[in-house]
Amino acid sequence: MEGLRRIRRYLDMSRGTNLPQDPRFRTYDGNAAFEALAVDNDGVIYTLPERSGGLGFDFPIYRFTNGTWDVFGHVPRKAGFLPVGADFGPDGRFYLLERAFNGFGFRSHVRRFAFTDDGPGVGETLLTTPFGRHGNLEAIAISETDDGLRATLLADDNFMPFQRSEIVEYFLAK
Repeated sequence: MEGLRRIRRYLDMSRGTNLPQDPRFRTYDGNAAFEALAVDNDGVIYTLPERSGGLGFDFPIYRFTNGTWDVFGHVPRKAGFLPVGADFGPDGRFYLLERAFNGFGFRSHVRRFAFTDDGPGVGETLLTTPFGRHGNLEAIAISETDDGLRATLLADDNFMPFQRSEIVEYFLAK
């Protein structure tokens, strides 16, 4: 619901309900609102906008708990990357997929954060790909394997002949 600046909860595949709006949500452009969303083990929803409002601003992490939204903290802006996907891993940490576009191709970036009561902290970079290595990766899922953690990343071609759909997997250190 990125373009509509809303978040819906689906209890089953047939019907969804809008979560309450926060007035700050209206400040985001239609195609730059909430693209990354993750739910922790306690069912708390976290989301952040694809754009932060300016190159000098970090990305706010909105948290939905007890029926209201608050700003949990901010993710530092890094080298032109924009947040597009998020997940909590089996280790309880927050994984953020970011992408950058230079007009010809995409770069991808994965960071990991250990959330505390004070917010997300600085985070650590786990992966940065060169321009053109992959398509427009916009989704991330973290799972555990016998050898560590696996990041499964997805790209679709947006019905554009010059883009490609992909399922990409990287193994990450624990």
